[in-house]
Amino acid sequence: MPDRSVSPPIVTDYSLKFPPVETQSLSNGMQLHFVRGQASGIVRVDLLWKGGRVVESKKGLARSAVKSMADGFEGCSAFELAELFDYYGASVGHSSRMEGIRSSLSVLTKHFEDVFGSYLNTIFKTKVSSDELANRQQIFKQKLENELSKNNVISYREFTSKIFGEDHVYGYNTAPSDYIAISTDDVENYLKSYISTEGCNVIVSGDISAELESTIVSYLEQIDKRKSKFIASEEVVAPASSGEFLLPGSQPNQVSIRLGKVLFDRYHPDYYLARMVNVLIGGYFGSRLMMNIREDKGYCYHIDSVIDCMNYGGYFSIGADVKADKYLECIEEIKKELNDLRTVLISEEELSKLRQYIKGQILMSIDGVFAASSLLRKYLENNQEIGEFYTQLDVINTTTPQDILDLCQKYFSPEDFVILCVGASQN
Repeated sequence: MPDRSVSPPIVTDYSLKFPPVETQSLSNGMQLHFVRGQASGIVRVDLLWKGGRVVESKKGLARSAVKSMADGFEGCSAFELAELFDYYGASVGHSSRMEGIRSSLSVLTKHFEDVFGSYLNTIFKTKVSSDELANRQQIFKQKLENELSKNNVISYREFTSKIFGEDHVYGYNTAPSDYIAISTDDVENYLKSYISTEGCNVIVSGDISAELESTIVSYLEQIDKRKSKFIASEEVVAPASSGEFLLPGSQPNQVSIRLGKVLFDRYHPDYYLARMVNVLIGGYFGSRLMMNIREDKGYCYHIDSVIDCMNYGGYFSIGADVKADKYLECIEEIKKELNDLRTVLISEEELSKLRQYIKGQILMSIDGVFAASSLLRKYLENNQEIGEFYTQLDVINTTTPQDILDLCQKYFSPEDFVILCVGASQN
């Protein structure tokens, strides 16, 4: 019988390895990647394209166009397609990101051939329905109108607009009326321009037999070659911005706070160290901000910090929904924590805890075939190689307290931040 009064040992000496990935090129320009593993008889297919919001000609078009891939194809309506997927227990999703487009299918291996052909047809032979589009646009419009009544939604939208600029591709905001202005022609042109075989990455993960692999290759090879019109944009530099902004909000008992600044893109040499420092600041329950502002002061239920880096830029932000009478004190405590990190070396004990937490998160990211394929998906969407996995580990294992202090001095001076409060009293 184990002694329950004694904690189990903390294991720190273990290696992390990315699971093997098999890649092949198809004649129509697709890149096919297989991630094999036990998955209870389930297979998942992810299709990835360059595109997304950065290439939309109208605000809201990327999201509207990608969701139209559920409208069906010639001889199969949206209702019939949904019925087919539901009958076989298939899960299908289409989404648009800032700089990419993604579509996914998950289904039992034994039903794969029953749905895969229709799944590909609805993507590459989409028949956009004007009725479905009109209904969807009304739903998008109403959802956004509801969201705009929330202080935290307004604070995020206004924060990105302030740091990047309201006309910057990373900073502009979609209004409810923008969805109504999108036409069927707009959607069709967008899909024809960016849903291609050239430059399309396909990830297949799960229980993949040799027979299933052959079937998948056969289906994909039948898709006519189609070139993408995606052209990598040159970097649009956001102007340096700082200042304090108070905005009205409809939730009077809370103030939504956002602090932060423009940072670098995801290819910057400081990227992984900055991500590590972000976890220390507000990226987990034991972070500086959580321990001070939630646990000690009780100003809010949750506070966090985020680093979001894209192809051509990025930003750092701290966000919290705070008691209306405590938001000024909260801001001062945030500044205090940032200045402490810029002037005082963190202890080896705190660094060790941070290091083990992040490595534990990485371990979870490759725990199982679908987790590993999701991480591969992120690398492919970001134009990165699997070697980034080991680059990040190297930074985590070799970072010193002085490295953290130097980075905080370089990037995290509160004087350089935009500070935005929604719902705050003008007094």
